[in-house]
Amino acid sequence: MWPAAAVRRLRRHDRRRRPRTPLVLLSGDPLRPRRTDPQFAAEAAEAAAARAAGAATAVLDHEALLAGDAERAVSRVPRAAGPVWYRG
Repeated sequence: MWPAAAVRRLRRHDRRRRPRTPLVLLSGDPLRPRRTDPQFAAEAAEAAAARAAGAATAVLDHEALLAGDAERAVSRVPRAAGPVWYRG
């Protein structure tokens, strides 16, 4: 059983947490890394709708990910992104 003081601290902490804006992660174009890969045009349209609804978007370097360089692959993704939906 949890001590009452610990439960109160957790509840206070939960109240202070702000809901984070979801982030939609899209595959980047290998030739233009800041843009969405044209093969994922449908996902890009979904991302535009997500942005209109208040979500943020970022581009994943899929080529870097396949090459095993995860750090470079997510270099354009904010570090404190919160919930992320990958569309690719």
